[in-house]
Amino acid sequence: MTFFRTILALLIAIATTANVFAQDGVTASRYTVSGTPGFDDGGFYLSADFEFRNQVAHGFGGYAAFFQKKDSDTEVVGQSGINAFGGFYRAHFNRASWELAISPGFGVINIDPALGGDAAMSFGPSLQVELVTQITNTFAVGINWMNFYSWFNEKVEHETKETVGVRLRFSI
Repeated sequence: MTFFRTILALLIAIATTANVFAQDGVTASRYTVSGTPGFDDGGFYLSADFEFRNQVAHGFGGYAAFFQKKDSDTEVVGQSGINAFGGFYRAHFNRASWELAISPGFGVINIDPALGGDAAMSFGPSLQVELVTQITNTFAVGINWMNFYSWFNEKVEHETKETVGVRLRFSI
């Protein structure tokens, strides 16, 4: 918990000075749609978000993420199924055709436990870090590290989901 608060404070400090680090001449579309499809221990997952960039260096948006459930059996530990929806703030750091984006957020998380039992609804923070390179004026590709945390439900408290995937971003 202390580690997360430290990271959050650092992100807020970076975000307030994001315009200082933005490279001059970088043009960005005001709207972007991004997706991260892939596979993890539980099976298929898909994450998508929409961002409104009010300046080159930062923007706001919403996300949706779906992670497939894998039931536990006698030999293999299962993975909880997770559906997450929420909002985020994204700080962008540009250098030539490369961009690093850090996105702290908060949302609703529905967790279907791998060990059985009823699904539980919770709230919690999220954190995404992406590194993409611009391929064309409207398409970028890179990697995305996603984290979702459950804080406010005793049945699934401290349930987390972390994954790394290929990031596809389209400017509209």
